Amino acid sequence: MLNGGGNIFDPSVDTACVYVYTVAATTPCSTDATSQIVIQVDDSAAPMVVNATLEFCATDDAMVMDLDAAVNGTMITWYNSIDSTTPLADADLLIDGTTYYATQTNATGCESSVRAQVSVVVGDAPTPTLYIDGNLFCINDSPTLENLIVNINEYDMISSNVVWYDAVDSSTALSLSTILVNGTTYYAALIDSVTGCESNVRLAVTTDLTACGKVIVPDGFSPNNDGVNDTFDVENLGFLYPNFKMEIYNRYGNLVYEGTNSTPRFNGFANQKALLSDGELPVGVYFYILNFNDGSTKPEQGRLYLSR
Repeated sequence: MLNGGGNIFDPSVDTACVYVYTVAATTPCSTDATSQIVIQVDDSAAPMVVNATLEFCATDDAMVMDLDAAVNGTMITWYNSIDSTTPLADADLLIDGTTYYATQTNATGCESSVRAQVSVVVGDAPTPTLYIDGNLFCINDSPTLENLIVNINEYDMISSNVVWYDAVDSSTALSLSTILVNGTTYYAALIDSVTGCESNVRLAVTTDLTACGKVIVPDGFSPNNDGVNDTFDVENLGFLYPNFKMEIYNRYGNLVYEGTNSTPRFNGFANQKALLSDGELPVGVYFYILNFNDGSTKPEQGRLYLSR
Protein backbone atom coordinates (compact mmCIF):
# COMPACT_ATOMS: atom_id res chain seq x y z
CA MET A 1 0.00 0.00 0.00
CA LEU A 2 1.17 3.52 -0.73
CA ASN A 3 2.24 5.52 2.30
CA GLY A 4 -0.16 8.27 1.36
CA GLY A 5 -3.05 5.84 1.93
CA GLY A 6 -4.55 6.31 -1.53
CA ASN A 7 -3.83 5.10 -5.01
CA ILE A 8 -1.74 8.07 -6.16
CA PHE A 9 2.04 7.78 -5.90
CA ASP A 10 3.60 10.72 -4.01
CA PRO A 11 7.41 10.82 -4.36
CA SER A 12 7.70 12.94 -1.24
CA VAL A 13 6.37 10.11 0.98
CA ASP A 14 6.42 6.98 -1.18
CA THR A 15 9.63 5.11 -1.93
CA ALA A 16 10.87 3.79 -5.26
CA CYS A 17 10.29 0.05 -5.56
CA VAL A 18 8.12 -2.59 -7.27
CA TYR A 19 4.43 -2.12 -6.54
CA VAL A 20 1.65 -4.65 -7.23
CA TYR A 21 -1.60 -3.26 -8.53
CA THR A 22 -4.53 -5.54 -7.76
CA VAL A 23 -8.05 -5.58 -9.18
CA ALA A 24 -10.31 -7.67 -6.96
CA ALA A 25 -12.37 -10.32 -8.74
CA THR A 26 -16.15 -10.04 -8.82
CA THR A 27 -18.72 -12.67 -9.61
CA PRO A 28 -18.64 -14.64 -11.79
CA CYS A 29 -14.83 -14.25 -11.70
CA SER A 30 -13.00 -15.74 -8.73
CA THR A 31 -9.38 -14.83 -9.37
CA ASP A 32 -7.97 -11.35 -8.66
CA ALA A 33 -6.06 -9.64 -11.45
CA THR A 34 -2.64 -8.23 -10.58
CA SER A 35 0.08 -6.27 -12.30
CA GLN A 36 3.55 -5.22 -11.18
CA ILE A 37 4.62 -1.60 -11.53
CA VAL A 38 8.29 -0.60 -11.16
CA ILE A 39 8.58 2.96 -9.93
CA GLN A 40 11.89 4.81 -10.04
CA VAL A 41 12.26 8.26 -8.43
CA ASP A 42 14.82 10.41 -10.22
CA ASP A 43 16.39 13.62 -8.89
CA SER A 44 18.96 16.18 -9.95
CA ALA A 45 21.81 17.44 -7.81
CA ALA A 46 21.47 20.98 -6.53
CA PRO A 47 23.67 23.60 -8.27
CA MET A 48 27.10 24.06 -6.70
CA VAL A 49 27.44 27.44 -5.00
CA VAL A 50 30.71 29.22 -5.83
CA ASN A 51 29.77 32.55 -4.26
CA ALA A 52 27.17 32.60 -1.50
CA THR A 53 26.88 36.39 -1.51
CA LEU A 54 26.80 38.60 -4.57
CA GLU A 55 27.35 42.35 -4.27
CA PHE A 56 26.08 44.90 -6.79
CA CYS A 57 25.52 48.64 -6.99
CA ALA A 58 22.03 50.01 -7.53
CA THR A 59 23.34 51.70 -10.67
CA ASP A 60 24.17 48.26 -12.11
CA ASP A 61 20.46 47.42 -12.46
CA ALA A 62 21.41 43.83 -11.64
CA MET A 63 18.88 41.18 -12.72
CA VAL A 64 18.08 37.58 -11.91
CA MET A 65 20.21 36.44 -14.85
CA ASP A 66 23.24 37.91 -13.03
CA LEU A 67 22.76 35.36 -10.24
CA ASP A 68 24.05 32.60 -12.51
CA ALA A 69 27.58 33.79 -11.76
CA ALA A 70 27.17 32.51 -8.19
CA VAL A 71 26.57 28.83 -9.08
CA ASN A 72 27.86 26.05 -11.30
CA GLY A 73 25.28 23.96 -13.07
CA THR A 74 23.10 23.56 -16.12
CA MET A 75 19.55 24.69 -16.77
CA ILE A 76 19.43 26.85 -13.64
CA THR A 77 16.07 28.13 -12.41
CA TRP A 78 15.77 30.83 -9.73
CA TYR A 79 13.07 31.34 -7.10
CA ASN A 80 12.47 33.93 -4.38
CA SER A 81 11.72 31.36 -1.69
CA ILE A 82 12.75 27.81 -0.83
CA ASP A 83 9.34 26.37 -1.70
CA SER A 84 8.08 28.69 -4.42
CA THR A 85 6.75 27.02 -7.55
CA THR A 86 6.87 30.17 -9.69
CA PRO A 87 10.27 30.77 -11.33
CA LEU A 88 11.66 34.30 -11.51
CA ALA A 89 12.12 35.97 -14.88
CA ASP A 90 15.68 36.62 -16.07
CA ALA A 91 14.98 40.35 -16.31
CA ASP A 92 13.57 40.74 -12.78
CA LEU A 93 15.63 43.29 -10.83
CA LEU A 94 17.46 42.02 -7.76
CA ILE A 95 16.43 43.33 -4.36
CA ASP A 96 18.90 44.29 -1.65
CA GLY A 97 19.05 41.85 1.29
CA THR A 98 17.12 39.11 -0.51
CA THR A 99 18.06 35.42 -0.58
CA TYR A 100 17.46 33.68 -3.89
CA TYR A 101 17.11 29.92 -4.46
CA ALA A 102 18.41 27.97 -7.46
CA THR A 103 17.54 24.56 -8.85
CA GLN A 104 19.24 22.53 -11.55
CA THR A 105 17.40 20.42 -14.14
CA ASN A 106 19.12 17.30 -15.49
CA ALA A 107 18.97 15.73 -18.95
CA THR A 108 15.89 13.67 -18.06
CA GLY A 109 13.97 16.83 -17.16
CA CYS A 110 14.10 16.36 -13.40
CA GLU A 111 14.54 19.47 -11.28
CA SER A 112 16.65 19.21 -8.15
CA SER A 113 14.60 18.79 -4.98
CA VAL A 114 17.28 20.65 -2.98
CA ARG A 115 17.81 24.31 -3.76
CA ALA A 116 21.03 26.30 -3.54
CA GLN A 117 20.92 29.62 -1.68
CA VAL A 118 22.56 32.90 -2.74
CA SER A 119 22.25 36.19 -0.87
CA VAL A 120 22.30 39.55 -2.64
CA VAL A 121 23.56 42.93 -1.46
CA VAL A 122 22.69 45.95 -3.59
CA GLY A 123 24.73 48.98 -2.51
CA ASP A 124 23.62 52.58 -2.97
CA ALA A 125 24.56 56.07 -1.79
CA PRO A 126 22.30 58.97 -0.83
CA THR A 127 21.55 61.65 -3.38
CA PRO A 128 23.86 64.61 -2.67
CA THR A 129 22.44 67.99 -1.68
CA LEU A 130 23.44 71.55 -2.57
CA TYR A 131 24.05 74.58 -0.38
CA ILE A 132 21.44 77.32 -0.73
CA ASP A 133 22.35 79.41 -3.81
CA GLY A 134 25.21 76.98 -4.47
CA ASN A 135 24.46 77.21 -8.19
CA LEU A 136 25.11 80.97 -8.40
CA PHE A 137 28.37 82.23 -9.91
CA CYS A 138 29.69 85.16 -11.92
CA ILE A 139 30.59 84.49 -15.52
CA ASN A 140 33.53 86.91 -15.17
CA ASP A 141 35.20 84.41 -12.84
CA SER A 142 35.09 81.61 -15.46
CA PRO A 143 33.76 79.12 -12.85
CA THR A 144 34.30 75.38 -13.34
CA LEU A 145 32.91 72.19 -11.85
CA GLU A 146 35.70 72.46 -9.30
CA ASN A 147 33.98 75.60 -8.01
CA LEU A 148 30.58 73.93 -8.06
CA ILE A 149 31.61 70.75 -6.27
CA VAL A 150 32.58 72.57 -3.06
CA ASN A 151 28.96 73.71 -2.75
CA ILE A 152 27.79 70.10 -2.28
CA ASN A 153 26.97 69.51 1.40
CA GLU A 154 28.38 65.97 1.43
CA TYR A 155 31.54 66.75 -0.52
CA ASP A 156 34.73 65.40 1.02
CA MET A 157 37.74 67.18 -0.44
CA ILE A 158 40.10 64.44 0.69
CA SER A 159 38.24 61.46 -0.74
CA SER A 160 36.72 63.30 -3.73
CA ASN A 161 33.43 61.48 -3.18
CA VAL A 162 31.31 63.42 -5.72
CA VAL A 163 31.32 62.98 -9.49
CA TRP A 164 29.57 65.04 -12.16
CA TYR A 165 27.78 64.10 -15.38
CA ASP A 166 26.20 66.05 -18.22
CA ALA A 167 23.08 63.84 -18.28
CA VAL A 168 20.96 62.02 -15.72
CA ASP A 169 21.92 58.66 -17.26
CA SER A 170 25.41 59.37 -18.56
CA SER A 171 28.17 56.93 -17.68
CA THR A 172 31.05 59.27 -18.53
CA ALA A 173 32.12 61.54 -15.68
CA LEU A 174 33.04 65.14 -16.42
CA SER A 175 36.42 66.65 -15.59
CA LEU A 176 36.43 69.13 -12.71
CA SER A 177 38.13 71.58 -15.08
CA THR A 178 34.92 71.74 -17.17
CA ILE A 179 33.90 75.40 -17.51
CA LEU A 180 30.32 76.01 -16.38
CA VAL A 181 27.82 77.18 -18.98
CA ASN A 182 24.97 79.41 -17.89
CA GLY A 183 21.61 77.65 -17.72
CA THR A 184 23.15 74.20 -18.19
CA THR A 185 22.12 71.35 -15.89
CA TYR A 186 24.83 69.18 -14.38
CA TYR A 187 24.20 65.98 -12.42
CA ALA A 188 26.04 65.03 -9.22
CA ALA A 189 26.40 61.53 -7.78
CA LEU A 190 27.74 60.71 -4.31
CA ILE A 191 30.17 57.78 -3.94
CA ASP A 192 29.72 55.50 -0.92
CA SER A 193 33.04 55.15 0.89
CA VAL A 194 32.44 51.50 1.85
CA THR A 195 30.91 49.93 -1.27
CA GLY A 196 32.25 52.36 -3.86
CA CYS A 197 28.71 52.60 -5.27
CA GLU A 198 27.39 55.87 -6.68
CA SER A 199 23.99 57.22 -5.73
CA ASN A 200 21.37 55.75 -8.02
CA VAL A 201 19.46 59.06 -7.98
CA ARG A 202 21.57 62.04 -9.07
CA LEU A 203 21.28 65.66 -8.00
CA ALA A 204 20.40 68.03 -10.86
CA VAL A 205 22.04 71.47 -10.62
CA THR A 206 21.25 74.21 -13.14
CA THR A 207 23.87 76.96 -13.10
CA ASP A 208 23.19 80.69 -13.00
CA LEU A 209 26.24 82.75 -13.94
CA THR A 210 24.63 86.16 -13.54
CA ALA A 211 25.51 86.64 -9.86
CA CYS A 212 28.17 89.26 -10.52
CA GLY A 213 27.03 92.24 -8.49
CA LYS A 214 28.14 95.59 -9.87
CA VAL A 215 29.92 95.48 -13.23
CA ILE A 216 33.40 96.98 -13.49
CA VAL A 217 33.62 99.74 -16.06
CA PRO A 218 37.17 100.50 -17.25
CA ASP A 219 38.44 104.05 -16.96
CA GLY A 220 39.95 104.17 -20.42
CA PHE A 221 41.07 102.41 -23.59
CA SER A 222 43.53 102.86 -26.44
CA PRO A 223 42.10 102.34 -29.95
CA ASN A 224 45.44 102.21 -31.81
CA ASN A 225 44.85 98.88 -33.61
CA ASP A 226 47.53 97.03 -31.64
CA GLY A 227 45.04 94.31 -30.72
CA VAL A 228 45.08 95.29 -27.04
CA ASN A 229 42.31 97.31 -25.43
CA ASP A 230 41.17 98.67 -28.81
CA THR A 231 37.50 98.94 -27.79
CA PHE A 232 35.74 100.23 -24.71
CA ASP A 233 34.44 96.97 -23.24
CA VAL A 234 32.64 96.17 -20.01
CA GLU A 235 33.26 92.47 -19.43
CA ASN A 236 30.20 90.34 -20.21
CA LEU A 237 27.95 93.41 -20.15
CA GLY A 238 25.75 92.04 -22.94
CA PHE A 239 25.35 88.69 -21.17
CA LEU A 240 24.49 90.18 -17.79
CA TYR A 241 22.35 93.04 -19.12
CA PRO A 242 21.20 92.16 -22.63
CA ASN A 243 19.00 95.29 -22.85
CA PHE A 244 21.69 97.77 -21.88
CA LYS A 245 22.24 101.10 -23.61
CA MET A 246 25.50 103.05 -23.44
CA GLU A 247 25.89 106.74 -24.28
CA ILE A 248 29.26 108.50 -24.56
CA TYR A 249 29.67 112.27 -24.63
CA ASN A 250 32.62 114.55 -25.33
CA ARG A 251 33.67 117.30 -22.95
CA TYR A 252 31.27 119.69 -24.64
CA GLY A 253 28.29 117.50 -23.84
CA ASN A 254 27.81 116.28 -27.40
CA LEU A 255 26.71 112.66 -27.88
CA VAL A 256 29.44 110.96 -29.89
CA TYR A 257 28.48 107.30 -29.45
CA GLU A 258 25.35 105.35 -28.65
CA GLY A 259 25.44 101.57 -28.39
CA THR A 260 23.41 98.53 -27.38
CA ASN A 261 24.02 94.80 -27.30
CA SER A 262 23.52 94.64 -31.06
CA THR A 263 25.88 97.47 -32.11
CA PRO A 264 29.69 97.44 -32.38
CA ARG A 265 31.54 98.48 -29.23
CA PHE A 266 32.98 101.98 -28.98
CA ASN A 267 36.30 101.97 -30.85
CA GLY A 268 37.23 105.67 -30.74
CA PHE A 269 35.03 106.59 -33.72
CA ALA A 270 31.79 108.52 -33.46
CA ASN A 271 28.63 106.84 -34.68
CA GLN A 272 26.47 109.96 -34.54
CA LYS A 273 25.84 111.55 -37.92
CA ALA A 274 25.93 115.10 -36.55
CA LEU A 275 29.63 114.67 -35.65
CA LEU A 276 30.89 112.60 -38.54
CA SER A 277 33.82 113.90 -40.51
CA ASP A 278 36.25 111.04 -40.77
CA GLY A 279 34.62 109.78 -37.55
CA GLU A 280 37.83 109.49 -35.56
CA LEU A 281 37.65 111.16 -32.17
CA PRO A 282 40.54 113.03 -30.58
CA VAL A 283 42.48 111.89 -27.53
CA GLY A 284 40.96 113.15 -24.31
CA VAL A 285 38.41 112.71 -21.57
CA TYR A 286 34.90 111.48 -22.41
CA PHE A 287 31.88 110.77 -20.26
CA TYR A 288 29.59 107.75 -20.32
CA ILE A 289 26.08 106.94 -19.12
CA LEU A 290 25.31 103.23 -18.84
CA ASN A 291 21.63 102.28 -18.63
CA PHE A 292 21.21 98.62 -17.61
CA ASN A 293 17.48 98.49 -18.43
CA ASP A 294 16.81 95.44 -16.28
CA GLY A 295 14.09 97.04 -14.19
CA SER A 296 16.15 97.28 -11.00
CA THR A 297 19.76 98.38 -11.53
CA LYS A 298 20.28 102.13 -11.47
CA PRO A 299 22.12 103.76 -14.39
CA GLU A 300 25.83 104.34 -13.91
CA GLN A 301 27.87 107.27 -15.17
CA GLY A 302 31.51 108.14 -15.15
CA ARG A 303 34.48 109.29 -17.16
CA LEU A 304 36.93 107.52 -19.41
CA TYR A 305 40.13 108.47 -21.16
CA LEU A 306 40.69 107.80 -24.83
CA SER A 307 44.39 107.47 -25.70
CA ARG A 308 46.17 106.34 -28.84
